[in-house]
Amino acid sequence: MLHIKKYYWKGVLLLFGLLYGCAGKESLQPNKVLPATLEYIHKDPELSLLAQALNRSGLDKALAEGNVTVFAPTDSAFLATGWDKEKINQLSPDSLRFVLSYHIAPGVISSENIAGFYRTFPITLNPDFKPNISKNYLGLFFNGARIRTGNLKMGDGVIHKMGMISFPPTDSLLTTLYRQPDLTIFSAIVKRCATLRKGLVKENVTLMAPNDKAFRDSGYMSIEQIGREDTTKLIKLCWSYIGSTYLGRLYGSDFIGGKIFRTDYLSLPDGYLFAGYNISVDGTEIQPLTSDLLSGRSHMTVSPKLLRGNILSKGGIIHTINMAFRP
Repeated sequence: MLHIKKYYWKGVLLLFGLLYGCAGKESLQPNKVLPATLEYIHKDPELSLLAQALNRSGLDKALAEGNVTVFAPTDSAFLATGWDKEKINQLSPDSLRFVLSYHIAPGVISSENIAGFYRTFPITLNPDFKPNISKNYLGLFFNGARIRTGNLKMGDGVIHKMGMISFPPTDSLLTTLYRQPDLTIFSAIVKRCATLRKGLVKENVTLMAPNDKAFRDSGYMSIEQIGREDTTKLIKLCWSYIGSTYLGRLYGSDFIGGKIFRTDYLSLPDGYLFAGYNISVDGTEIQPLTSDLLSGRSHMTVSPKLLRGNILSKGGIIHTINMAFRP
């Protein structure tokens, strides 16, 4: 019996020793030190152009003070905008600051403090414009564009990597449309048809605009050809893309989960024009509702895809699609 007690107490002492040793080792290990926001941006190879733009704009000083949320466009986002190293050096610090300050908010904004299926419009370092930050089951969205890599915790804030640069909505929808380099054919049609222009100067318009390649694939090869077409035919073609003001402006994130996109009724000498589309659940494709199209046929074998979305303006939002279909 004495031997049993002896070994029992030895086992207890050994167990306590092991537990104490483990606890001691953990307490000796230093806490992981998170990098500062500006430090992380300068070291991340995906954010080299952002680092350059922040330095040129002077916003690096604001980030150095900490307690910020940065919605950080990646290098691919800068290049898609045409802002490579050379272009960034050509832009004035004020113009860079105007755009980039729109992507920087004081305080910490992450998935943890935004409720699901809720929108918030935080104050940013741009005093005139507030972005639309939303959250659904696919993650966080900045002005309707999905955050690629979010909630990167820093020692003095948080970073969300974006696949696009979001420009503040400073101009009318028409001016914004005319400025898009891949929408020149659609712009030419709108410039030729006063009826289309009236539809696009309303408030809260959502425009699904086929890009130039889509029109060329559909047989409209050039702006010169648009100038020879009958205007009624062009109106019937392009009214199908102008979203109803009843729905309001639809960000890309609003399409997630599926939605019906409808145009306004348009009265023409040969009848009414009206169109509607189903948006796919993931918000990447649109499928015309054949009963709503003028002729009842969409002349398509595959669904159009949403290519470049969330082009903001004062009057609404433009999304580009890869097909031009004829009602």
